[in-house]
Amino acid sequence: MGTSAAGRRSHAVWARAVWARAVRGRPTWAAGLAAAVLLGPALAVAAGPASPATAATAASYADVVRADGPVAYWRLGERTGTTLADASGNGRAGTYSGGLTLGAPGALAGDSDTAVGFDGVSGKASVPDSAALRLNGAFTVEFWARQGAFVNTYPGLLVKGTSSGPDGFLVWHSSTGRLSFKRNGLELTTTAGTFTATFRHYAVTYDGAKLSWYVDGALNSSVARTYPVNAGTAALALGRGDQYGKDTLDEVALYPRALTAAQVSAHRTAGTTAPTPAPTASATATASATPTASATPSASATPTASATPTASATPTASATPTATAAPDPVLLAAGDIACDPTDANYNGGLGQGSYCHAADTARLVTGADAVLPLGDLAYEDGTADKFATSYTPSWGSPSLRALTRPVPGNHEYLTTGGAGYFSYWGAAAGDPAKGWYSYDLGSWHIVALNGECGYVGGCVAGSPQEQWLKADLAAHPTSCTLAYLHEPRFSSSSTNRTNSTFWDDLLAAHADVVLGGHQHNYERFAPQDTAGLATPTGLRQFVVGTGGKSLVGFSTPIANSEVRDSSHYGVLGLTLHAGSYDWVFRTTAGTVGDSGTSTCVR
Repeated sequence: MGTSAAGRRSHAVWARAVWARAVRGRPTWAAGLAAAVLLGPALAVAAGPASPATAATAASYADVVRADGPVAYWRLGERTGTTLADASGNGRAGTYSGGLTLGAPGALAGDSDTAVGFDGVSGKASVPDSAALRLNGAFTVEFWARQGAFVNTYPGLLVKGTSSGPDGFLVWHSSTGRLSFKRNGLELTTTAGTFTATFRHYAVTYDGAKLSWYVDGALNSSVARTYPVNAGTAALALGRGDQYGKDTLDEVALYPRALTAAQVSAHRTAGTTAPTPAPTASATATASATPTASATPSASATPTASATPTASATPTASATPTATAAPDPVLLAAGDIACDPTDANYNGGLGQGSYCHAADTARLVTGADAVLPLGDLAYEDGTADKFATSYTPSWGSPSLRALTRPVPGNHEYLTTGGAGYFSYWGAAAGDPAKGWYSYDLGSWHIVALNGECGYVGGCVAGSPQEQWLKADLAAHPTSCTLAYLHEPRFSSSSTNRTNSTFWDDLLAAHADVVLGGHQHNYERFAPQDTAGLATPTGLRQFVVGTGGKSLVGFSTPIANSEVRDSSHYGVLGLTLHAGSYDWVFRTTAGTVGDSGTSTCVR
């Protein structure tokens, strides 16, 4: 299903970067673009031109870096020779060798300083060991880089010693554009697609307890870490890791502290903003610049009646901008997402074979108004460390977390009380003693249920959650209602039917859709009742356990099962209209596995 013609609403297209989402004929990115066009000039006018005598001088990027006290700062601006200069003033110069391109175009706006391209075969810059380069205690590694042709299996940007042990560290990148920092055998990666063919600003910070990646000045991923002392004496190398990389580096700096989020953002801003030169005397306004009497409007210059705008020039009603209806909201859902980092198929979060493909499904999660992870989010036991290590680099970027409304699965409760899950999500997951909550999305009422009944006082009639559900549904008699939880009631992969009381309450309130995961496949059912009897006033259930962990086949299809897919990872998208909804199941293979539309029951 493709993008519709102008003015025709496409019911099965979302995520403009992947399949050019359009709602009511208007791409969602257009609103942001229009806002920028409108706000930009308005802000410029409000600020007014700066007086030459008082204009602030923007510091150069190098000045900003040096002000934060790096222990080494390699600008890589050499055009000839073999010496890599240290601009920190600490004397940590290095030596170029192998295949290099000196004098390559640099990363910084308004700065003629150049960069260095490495050939992916033998090119590198080596810096002799010193205690300050071992990154003991808190630290920051900062650089600008752009990806060239992907070569070798583990192309690196920076390495010192052996990163699989305590005496080294490494920055490398994958073929999917993920950067990884590895030390003492543990890695933290960025989200897929963050390392690109255009220059971007990167920083890895460590404050003694938490390791964080920043991309273009914004937090990208983080994880709790402690490191043993690095006593390694190997030289530090730029342009390679375990293997050589065919990439371009610029402005590499190491600091003996964790830069704050504000400092990282300020560095990136300095690098993308051309420095303002200090005003000179010639720029000062002179007497000749003062308007003279001849510049004063004369009588002949006074606007005449004919110059006065006539009624015909007055904007008519037809020229007055009219209100534009907001696009109907889109929610994206899948469960059973990120592999345990110790899984043999984890492969640094990239997966291998038919396992551990959370990074691939994460690329489908864009253009949404709400993201619904359907439980079992960070295998095997949902600890805080596993959420940070495996979930954050895929589905847990800051932009996605701001939209996420999760529910827990059985694997989350393999950590006592689901502590890792609730600490990771905070208020977004509801009360940690409950894990259920509700909210409105457009004209729809959305109910997040905790199907892990044994941990929250049961799910039978009269249980705390069931009483809350009945009261919540009664308080929100909207025309359309959707509920979601981890375990589905119906599946062609299992004979275990759960949550009958929830279904009874939802049916009594004329709810429309229920989502679940748990079974590692995709299945859509026709509307049915609690007993599994088809009825047009029943609940339509979607099972979307295709978030990336693994895939599981079906047994004999059960009644009312309409569509089944156990061969593809993917994400379900629902567009919620007033009185109806559209669905599309998009796969990581770039195909549409299922799509359709239906009216609400009420």
